[in-house]
Amino acid sequence: MSSPKAKSLAWQYFKICEDDCSKAECGICATKISRGKCKSSYTTSSMLKHLSTCHQVFEKPDGSKRVNVESTAAAECSSRQPTIVEALSKRKLYDNSHPVSRCLTSKIGEMIALDFMPYSMVENVGFLRLVKELNARYTIPSRKYFSNTVVPGIYDKVTNKIKELLKSAVGPICATTDEWTSLQNDSFMSITSNFLIWNKGDLHRVTPVLSCSELVGSQTAELLLSEIRRQESEWGVSFATITSDNASNVIKALKDGEIFNIRCMAHTLNLIVHDAIRSNIDVKDIVADARSIIAHYNRSSRDARALRECQKRLNAPEHKLQQDVSTRWNSTYYALERMVEQREVINDMSFRGIGNTLSPNQWRMASSLIRVLKLFDIATKEVCTEEATIASILPVKENLLKRLEAFIGDSDIYGLDNFLNSLKSGIERRFSVPGNGPQPRDAYLQNQASYNRCLLATILDPRLKLSWCSTINRQEIERLLVTEVKKFATDSVELYEGTELYQSSSSEEAEDSVVFGAPENAGLVREQVDMDADIVTAVRQYLAAPTLKRHKSPLVFWPQYRNECQAMFALAVSLLSCPPTSVNSERLFSTAGVVTSPLRNRLKPKNVEILKFLHVNLKKLNFDYNTLA
Repeated sequence: MSSPKAKSLAWQYFKICEDDCSKAECGICATKISRGKCKSSYTTSSMLKHLSTCHQVFEKPDGSKRVNVESTAAAECSSRQPTIVEALSKRKLYDNSHPVSRCLTSKIGEMIALDFMPYSMVENVGFLRLVKELNARYTIPSRKYFSNTVVPGIYDKVTNKIKELLKSAVGPICATTDEWTSLQNDSFMSITSNFLIWNKGDLHRVTPVLSCSELVGSQTAELLLSEIRRQESEWGVSFATITSDNASNVIKALKDGEIFNIRCMAHTLNLIVHDAIRSNIDVKDIVADARSIIAHYNRSSRDARALRECQKRLNAPEHKLQQDVSTRWNSTYYALERMVEQREVINDMSFRGIGNTLSPNQWRMASSLIRVLKLFDIATKEVCTEEATIASILPVKENLLKRLEAFIGDSDIYGLDNFLNSLKSGIERRFSVPGNGPQPRDAYLQNQASYNRCLLATILDPRLKLSWCSTINRQEIERLLVTEVKKFATDSVELYEGTELYQSSSSEEAEDSVVFGAPENAGLVREQVDMDADIVTAVRQYLAAPTLKRHKSPLVFWPQYRNECQAMFALAVSLLSCPPTSVNSERLFSTAGVVTSPLRNRLKPKNVEILKFLHVNLKKLNFDYNTLA
């Protein structure tokens, strides 16, 4: 964004930030300075103060004109030979407190966390030569200074910024969690938050990492629960739901702590596919034979080279065969898809006595198999996006069952009827609707409360509502929705009046929200009969209205709809902040292997936690971690 056309000296050195017009960025040291709280009160005073304090840029004593002392001195020196003192001052090294030195040191600290660089990088000859060439007056600090001061300092600032965001959250704070063991055999537990905030009148989803803490001792349910409670206390929050994998110790910890648990949807889909493959001999044999063929070319460099030459000769895509990994979601699908793509090449190699191949029937079944598995790959990707919520769980179940049923009668799907039936039965068992009897141990929806939460979230997603299931009882859904909306209307009173409330992160203003349990205000409570009638009318109008297009966001719809029924808006916000998978925590640990690489094998667990925390959160905050204070 271009700077205003003004005579102020500030605009010679500052430009307005593109992502936040209330701040301006210094062109000398890249520091972001606030212009004021609102547009009518924007001023350049803070920018001028920054220039005079940090860069020796002053006004003339008479105030008639503003000048840059350094540039004026330079202009005078250009017409005469500089003195020895002036010449030496230009070559004088910056001290650590100089703004340029502080800025460069901070950027190097960010780079260490972002790019998984070892602290020893700052002592490497090549890096030192590069820094000296870029700025000869800057002296790079030692590796210990970065590990003990710079990076922990950035960590503290980012932590305070996230605490500000948590205080301004709209609705409940949800979380995901996972466990991981490093190369040094240290165990860690991650907790990633998921909540909504107001930003310039719109709702936005925020998913910062809260912790990646070392676990000392056996990973019992008691230890995991104590760590969750410690993180809640440290961040000043109480998790409404936690999404996790199916590990028994995690499930028991959440149950003992009376924390609502959502099972990871992606894990469950992956288990359904693996169970179906294991139970079908023909499919199991195809997967085993494919693994053997792929492993052969991955082991033999000579045959791998011959494979590449064959690909060139046959004008086939020059892709490497992919080995599937049982712990990696949908890797069997990717392995078979690549095999089918390279079918002609693999057959040609086998004909020349190099490696094995599949039989004609197996190739035909493999082609059909990748069409079926592609459904689960698409479903997994959809529920693993940062925008996904528990609203997608029931529609994914219903649509997978419909697609599988259509495949059973499809003549192009060869030899997979038993496999398709196994997939269907696995989906029906794991996603069975809770009834009077106990649920299966591996059921995704363990009780009626879990089912109702997912059902209400789906209905309150304006892109879905009731469109995903033709057999659902509309009257029962309407009664359930009305009942839940009434709870929000009677438990709260002032429901999001005005927008100033959401643009502030102060705890005093945030307490006025119904989601945070605001105190009752009798002057705002309407007569119960009228309130009930209005709620029923609002629910019916919402359900009767057309659904949103797929690419639209519920977070855009509900702020616009809140005046129709603010209690229903509050209910939607409370449900649409819950993620359906623990993928945010999974992704954190997928990068952790790089953090604790052989180049960094002496990192202490606390430093591992700091680096993983910053690697994710710096990007999520768009590198803006200056707090309001």
